[in-house]
Amino acid sequence: MQQKNLSILKEHFVFETFQLNSQHRFVEEVLLDFQKRKFDSKQYNFINAFYEKDTDHLITFEISTKDDFNNDWFEFYLKQLPSLALSDVKYMFTLGNGWVQMLPNSFEMPADYPSEFCKEFLKETYGNIVYTWQFMELLGYCLQGEENSHKQIDEYRRWYNMRMAKVFPIIEQLFLPDGYSLDKLLRKYTRLRASDSEYGFVTRPNISSTWDFIQRAKKYV
Repeated sequence: MQQKNLSILKEHFVFETFQLNSQHRFVEEVLLDFQKRKFDSKQYNFINAFYEKDTDHLITFEISTKDDFNNDWFEFYLKQLPSLALSDVKYMFTLGNGWVQMLPNSFEMPADYPSEFCKEFLKETYGNIVYTWQFMELLGYCLQGEENSHKQIDEYRRWYNMRMAKVFPIIEQLFLPDGYSLDKLLRKYTRLRASDSEYGFVTRPNISSTWDFIQRAKKYV
């Protein structure tokens, strides 16, 4: 499937921002979602809804205390999107989910990629570490002995996303199966960054909304 064919999807899927305490048509659905997840929305004022224009079907939404959503990422990544495969669309939505820095050539493995092991292991995200499970598995490939347990790896994952200083000296001593430094890889290829910090974050993708979008997008291309 050609990339140019997927660019037309911006005509069929759009964003709309509204106040949570308004009479907007999506408010009831959003509040029901909060109720199901037992999510406390009191501090949030604005909703950024992503929906199918032709059917007015709500696919997903994000929330904020301010009306400061940037939806430019959708067209930016849509122009690069190589296919409607689950792995590619999931990756696109993950990159666009509230992160400031938009990345050119996001769907291409860098020609000078430094780790042969991760060139294979991270091929689904084109060499980038974006998902929690990727980070945890990479730790598992590097840690030794009792430290290599799910409980300890999950704790390191928590420390990492909380930016706790004690985790970084540990990561600096870890090496991948091909001998490349995990620390160097994380510094350059954790792409989810809200600033110019040395390390990015890892997250979980929204599979249900991704799948919903794919099934609805297929009829337009």
